[in-house]
Amino acid sequence: MKLKVDFKSSGGRMKADFGAVMQLSPEQKREYESRIETLEKEKSLEYERGRKNEYDSFWDSYQDEGTLRNYSYAFSGRGWDDVSFDPKYDIITTNASHVFYYSQIGDLEAILKKNGVKLDTSRATTTDCMFSYSTVTVVPELDIRQSTDLSYMFYRALNLHTIRLLKLSEGGEQVFQSNTFLTCKALKNIRIDGFIGSDISFKYSPLTYDSIHDIVFHLSIDIEPGSKTAVFSEEAVNKAFESSPGANDGSTSDSWRDLRVARPMWIISCE
Repeated sequence: MKLKVDFKSSGGRMKADFGAVMQLSPEQKREYESRIETLEKEKSLEYERGRKNEYDSFWDSYQDEGTLRNYSYAFSGRGWDDVSFDPKYDIITTNASHVFYYSQIGDLEAILKKNGVKLDTSRATTTDCMFSYSTVTVVPELDIRQSTDLSYMFYRALNLHTIRLLKLSEGGEQVFQSNTFLTCKALKNIRIDGFIGSDISFKYSPLTYDSIHDIVFHLSIDIEPGSKTAVFSEEAVNKAFESSPGANDGSTSDSWRDLRVARPMWIISCE
């Protein structure tokens, strides 16, 4: 005898006349359960295909199938978060102004890695306000060797704690503003490649010993003595260079003095 059950759709799931099912033989019940399972799988596959088509359609259009180069304001605003920010293509930009301005994205590096895409700023001529007011916590490697505007780049990025690598030119042409890292109150980790040739300030950042050390040793030696300043947080220096755990006396330590001596042409201080 062939199994015939009246299937009905309810709330997106397949349902049947369970009164009739209770009267079926064990073999017929197994056939019924197999049929239900098959229908559920088909429905799930159809749903996933629909999601994939919707995803492709949106990102193909939004990123011009990977050819978009002007990303100014592209992911700015509170509507962009860890769910909505799901790029399909590499973000290769010549204009990085305000890209993540006010966005609610968290670990940017992790999302890009998950999606198998990269953020390429090597051709960007402007990076002003790129992460300002955002909730980004981790920024991947950024090549800003072509950027001529770093104003407010990380301004009030209050959750930012790690900049994986900041690639600068060997000649130190990039001009940092006093507001580039202003109020980056969580920034602890940053690595530099290339050289810094302008005034720079991390006055509000609780940088680690390694980060402070790395920054100082990437201050350009090709400047007029006393013409440039590098400012660090006194609280950060006290902790990073303390003579013993809990001493909190780093700003008066020999190691802090010796580090500053390594760049005698710079005015290096903490506030």
